[in-house]
Amino acid sequence: MTVDEAWDHIEDWLRANAPATHAELPPPAGADEIRAAQDAIGCAFPAELTAPARPGTTGRAGSFSRPFTGSTTPA
Repeated sequence: MTVDEAWDHIEDWLRANAPATHAELPPPAGADEIRAAQDAIGCAFPAELTAPARPGTTGRAGSFSRPFTGSTTPA
């Protein structure tokens, strides 16, 4: 299972079973936010987790973008 497939699975489950929680998911983090998170913890994230969304996807950036959106501390 790829990272995108895992997020799709999580989002599908939330949409069906916890719609309020699904609605609370933040948008993808931008490159600056991802860089700030990497700097804050002192290591680079794998490219698979930080790659921009591909055309035809939900517009989500790499999987680690959600937990770090708006903060340099994981949610």
